[in-house]
Amino acid sequence: MNADRAKKISKTVTVQLVLYVILGFSLFMCFLPIVISLFNAFKNDFEIMTDVFAPPSKIDFWGFARAWADISQNLWNGVFVAFVAGVLNTMLGSLIAYIFQQKQFIGKELIYRFYIFIMLTPSLVGLPIQYSLINELHLINNYFSIWLTTLSGGQVGALFLFRTFLGQHPSAVYEAARIDGASDVQIYLRISIPLAFPIMVLSFINVFSGVYNDYFWPSLVIKDPDLQPVMAVLKRVSDSYLVKNLRVPYAMCLICSLPLIVTTAISMKYFSSGDFAAGIKL
Repeated sequence: MNADRAKKISKTVTVQLVLYVILGFSLFMCFLPIVISLFNAFKNDFEIMTDVFAPPSKIDFWGFARAWADISQNLWNGVFVAFVAGVLNTMLGSLIAYIFQQKQFIGKELIYRFYIFIMLTPSLVGLPIQYSLINELHLINNYFSIWLTTLSGGQVGALFLFRTFLGQHPSAVYEAARIDGASDVQIYLRISIPLAFPIMVLSFINVFSGVYNDYFWPSLVIKDPDLQPVMAVLKRVSDSYLVKNLRVPYAMCLICSLPLIVTTAISMKYFSSGDFAAGIKL
């Protein structure tokens, strides 16, 4: 019996060791680019060309100062555009989801299936049409060219997410509110939004990250360098440091990651507490 127990313990330990090795390797591969970028952001050209993996001999923030001077305006542009797009898409998606979930009208499910069909269509299919429409509306060099296209496709994913989520809420909560005389606007603002707030944070972060990281579309519709979001100018600006001051592109990448780190850190509160799954804080 002791031999069986020892064999079972040995098997459990082996499985745990394998899991730790897999997780450790995964974490190593995730953090390796960040660590290398952090090292090289502090090194001079000679140190980078000698050994890109070695830590810096001294801490020098000149690269960060230079990078901030070059991209700070575009960084704020990117944050502003992504924030507005995230808020608009989240509010519109939650409102449409509320209508589909709580209201009854002819053809509701058919219209909903049309929405879902849009999700299955590759975004590149509508790209030429979207650009022609933006050009005809004279929205080139206007942030509405980004916000409108984000809403045209992003609300579909938000609708699917919110309707599935709102459908899990007890119907008695909404029925009690209607018996008390609450209007649809009051129910939406005072019940649906508070209950769905964790999933709204998730939707906002998804849209914010997608818009903030987008390079292709902002490069097409925003021609003015002073108005372009940071991702649209990052490659062009960093390419100017390929011969000298090699630390600057590394510093730029680290600075550009700060908004995403902040939004992810905020959302971790809901991930760690399980609010994304539950949706209701008891």
